[in-house]
Amino acid sequence: MTHYMAGEGRRMWGQTTPSELRDKFNMSVRVPVGVVVSPVSPATGTPTGDVSLIANSATDQGVDAFTLNAGSVNSSTTLLPGGGPYQVHAHYGGDGTFLGSDSAPVSVTVTPEASQITFGIVVSTGTSCSTAGTLTYGSPYVLTATVADLHVTSTPCAPSETGSNPTGTVTLTDTVGSVTGPLDAGSFKLNSYGEVEDQTIQLPVGTHTIKASYLGDPSFSPSGPVSGVVVVSKAPTTTSVSASQTTVATGANVTLTATVATTSNATANSAQEPSGTVQFFVNGVALSTGPVTVTGGLNPNTLFAQATAQVSSTTLANGVDAITTKYSGDSNYSASAVSPSITVNVGTSGVNVSPGCTSSTITIAAPGQSGTCLITVTGANNFSGTVALTCGVSNAPASASDLPGCSFGAPDSSFTAPATITLATNSETGTATLTVSSTAASHLLASPSDRQGPNWLLISELGAALACMFLVAVASRERRGAITFAAVIFLALAAVTGCSGGNNSGTGISGNPGTTLGTYTITVKVTPTGGTATSVPITVNVN
Repeated sequence: MTHYMAGEGRRMWGQTTPSELRDKFNMSVRVPVGVVVSPVSPATGTPTGDVSLIANSATDQGVDAFTLNAGSVNSSTTLLPGGGPYQVHAHYGGDGTFLGSDSAPVSVTVTPEASQITFGIVVSTGTSCSTAGTLTYGSPYVLTATVADLHVTSTPCAPSETGSNPTGTVTLTDTVGSVTGPLDAGSFKLNSYGEVEDQTIQLPVGTHTIKASYLGDPSFSPSGPVSGVVVVSKAPTTTSVSASQTTVATGANVTLTATVATTSNATANSAQEPSGTVQFFVNGVALSTGPVTVTGGLNPNTLFAQATAQVSSTTLANGVDAITTKYSGDSNYSASAVSPSITVNVGTSGVNVSPGCTSSTITIAAPGQSGTCLITVTGANNFSGTVALTCGVSNAPASASDLPGCSFGAPDSSFTAPATITLATNSETGTATLTVSSTAASHLLASPSDRQGPNWLLISELGAALACMFLVAVASRERRGAITFAAVIFLALAAVTGCSGGNNSGTGISGNPGTTLGTYTITVKVTPTGGTATSVPITVNVN
């Protein structure tokens, strides 16, 4: 037979039939417990084993257990659930000699006891725990709240896991500036140890006033709100840049990629990842495309938040281009410093040539005049050395005469006569002036060396004149006048024939029409020392 006594009077039930006892206890007070287990006559002896204290309340059952000492229990409990009235009885499970039994029930009402709530931002490294009032955005932390009775010490880093623990919910609010709202889910259910953790918390940059309130349960009265201030600063960033190609031809497309790296654990959604823009720079000058919007993401190796941005360009300058980038930052992430540079070599190894004349065309207004064009030679890939210039007509109108000529002059100190430009790695650009000249039309006296054969008409006319002069010497006085007249006639004819050039042979006047009108092509060749020549065609119009 089991007898259960409750209350300070330690009244006993079992052998008699008393009226129902209604005891009221507060959860902060230990309730005395007295249990006696005795044999039923005619049996004798002392029962051994354990006794359970069972509360048939709506909120709990089987609240405590005790070991018999000489067949009885004289102890206390703080585990009776709140509320009431409800029935409490003792149950004996029996031993090797005696069967189990139950006591008569006692009616009990337990009023809620006071509770206390504590909370904090917990930063755990696995070997240590601390609470923080200042944080960097994206830090690894959780918000922990604990609820306990007034006689238990329970903190976020050392929550109590003994005694009677409150149940129910805790509400959290967050105030930033003048705006107050629920923090994350807003309402959190306590676990069996009276604890709650907001594991998804990621407070944005700013000053946060957080309040926690416990709503109470049948055993514990509400408590709070308690508040704390947490200051969150921006997360630092670093930026790097890469290129799809590091050696490309002039005008080739190059894709540049900027990566914004962080040590932020804020990866729950895209709103927590870096936003804003990056600016690409070529040799310290902002790329003409302007700032480029980044796309947030996750670094697959570190699992930290990151962001990337890309831009493509076909206008990178010839030579060695130093590419850098810089992140602008946003409300949660700081702006980065300028990234370390990478090198993109643009253009073939050696030199690149650009004619400075409009549309690579020289116009000469009339034969006898000239035209000019600025030739710019740029070294590529750290080229240094001399560059030889040559030029010549590579295309002309059909049957053209007096083709245009070309030569080079010196517009700057890199040029050396007759046609050499010297480049250095720290001064990889040189220029030369190309001059194209033409010939004007003219009429010149042909020299004897231009004769192509004897002029037989002239010879016969001179012979006739000589014969007439011989006849004058031997003829009579009467015939000398006629013969002399004939000699004069032949000499005059010889003079006319000699001056007119006859059939274009012998000494006379020849005509030069000058440079033929039309379109010509002058090809400029630039040959670096030990390298391959680069040719640039230039159109010349002679009008």
